[in-house]
Amino acid sequence: MEWLNYHHLLYFWMVVREGSVSKAAEALRLSQPTVSAQVRTLERALGASLFARKGRGQTLTDVGQLVYRYADQIFGLGRELLDAVQEGVTGRATPLIVGIGDAVPKLIAYRLLRPAMELPHAGRLVCREDNPAALIGQLATHALDVVIANAPAPSYLPVKVFNHLLGESEIAFFAPAAVASRLKRRFPKALDDAPMLLPTTDSPLRRELEGWFEAEGIATDARRITRTVDMRYAGQNYELPIPLPAGEIGRAALDALAEGFAAAHQRMYGFAPDDEPVQLVTYRIEAAGVVPKASFQPHKDAGPDASGAIMARREVWLPEAGGAVSCPIYNREQLQSGNCIAGPAIVEQMDATTVVLPGTVGRVDPYLNLILETL
Repeated sequence: MEWLNYHHLLYFWMVVREGSVSKAAEALRLSQPTVSAQVRTLERALGASLFARKGRGQTLTDVGQLVYRYADQIFGLGRELLDAVQEGVTGRATPLIVGIGDAVPKLIAYRLLRPAMELPHAGRLVCREDNPAALIGQLATHALDVVIANAPAPSYLPVKVFNHLLGESEIAFFAPAAVASRLKRRFPKALDDAPMLLPTTDSPLRRELEGWFEAEGIATDARRITRTVDMRYAGQNYELPIPLPAGEIGRAALDALAEGFAAAHQRMYGFAPDDEPVQLVTYRIEAAGVVPKASFQPHKDAGPDASGAIMARREVWLPEAGGAVSCPIYNREQLQSGNCIAGPAIVEQMDATTVVLPGTVGRVDPYLNLILETL
C-alpha cells in the first residue's frame, strides 16, 4: 500500500494559498529551493504535474486543483481536530460552503451569513467567489451548499435550482461632493458628460441601467466605455490599472492583460519578474456621455452699483494699504452683471475668497465672471 507524504502535501498547499513559492517559503521558514524540491517530489509521487506555466506566471493544472481541494479539506480537518481537543467540543459540524456572486457587495454577504457564524458550535464557513453561472454549476455537482447572487438563476441553464428573494434595494449614484453638486442640478441629463463606473455588461444591474439610460434619452452613440483591470503580482499591496480591450474576456484578452501589466510594471518600477503569478484584483468600467457644447446666455446688465451684495464690513490687514483698513465684504452669489467693486474689498463665496486690492476694480461680466483690473 502506498502512503502519501503529508509534509510534501503541506508545502504544495502553502504554495497555492500564499500565491508563490517565495511567500510559502517565508511562511514555512524554509528556503525556496527546499519548498520547490518538496513540491516536485509530490508531483513524482502522484505521477502528474500540479502546475502549468501561463504567460509569465503559473497556474494549477486540473490535477493540481483536485489535489488542492483535498489538501484544503485535510488540513482544515486538522485545524478542527486541534480546536475540538483544546476546547473539549465533541462531534464535528459539517462545513457550510457558500458561493458568492462577484457582483454581490461583501458587506451584504457578511450580514446574510452572520447568523450561521453565531450558531453554538458552528462549523467552518467556506466562501467561494465567482460569476453566478459558474457557481450554479458547482451547486449542481454539490460542491456548494448555497449560492448568494444578485439575480435569479438564468432559465437557460440546464440545472434545477430554487430561487429565494432575500431583499431588494434601489439604484443610487454616488459622487464626490463637488461633482454631485454640479450633476444634481440637471439630473439625470447631466450624466451625459459625466465619467461613470458601471457594472460589467453581463450583469443584471448593467442591463437595468442601460434601459434607464435609453428611457432618459442618453443616446447609445453618445456613450463612451473604457474598461481597465487593476492588476498586481501575488503578495503585492498595490495595483496598476491596465487597459482591457473591448470584446469577450477570453484567453487572448487575458494574455494581452498579462503583457500589458508586465510592460507597465517595468516602466513604473524597473523590473517585471516572469516567475510570479499575476492577480486581477478589480475590473473597472468607465462610461462617459458625449453631448453638444453647452450654450450660455448672457445676463442683463444691472448697473455698476454692487452695494446690494454687501454682507458686512471687516478690518483687514493689507500691506498694500499700509495696515488695517475697513473693507466691505461682498456675497459672490448676489453680484449681478455690470456690478463694479472698487478695492480694497473682499468677495466671499462657498469655495473661494477674492481680495480686491487698493487700486484694483472688480467688474462682473455678462456671464457673471468676476474680472479684476488694475487702474
